[in-house]
Amino acid sequence: MCQDQRFCEIADADATYDLLEQVTGEFAAPSPGQVRELTPQFITLLERLTVNASFLIGRHGHPARQAVDRARRLVTVPAPTGEEEARGHLRRPAHATSTLLELESTAPSDHQPHR
Repeated sequence: MCQDQRFCEIADADATYDLLEQVTGEFAAPSPGQVRELTPQFITLLERLTVNASFLIGRHGHPARQAVDRARRLVTVPAPTGEEEARGHLRRPAHATSTLLELESTAPSDHQPHR
């Protein structure tokens, strides 16, 4: 269950997980058109999640700070024009979104910092 109502409203978990599946799922291979469509959706979602992620930092400390800071940096990176580069660019904010959602659903004692 989501702990922060505003964060959860923004994440709209079902819709977000559907988006994530299109980009990071086992058989995901978004077409160039899908990449162009999905990239701004993930950037907007990530921007909104990071604005409302201060509770994650309070809950998880440094690992969450790193994840939120990385997400904030990603939203400022312009999308490349090359097809493969654009697909890779899309995957980065998708993974950052997934990380923030995972942090939200993880109790502080369950979270193990990356070493």
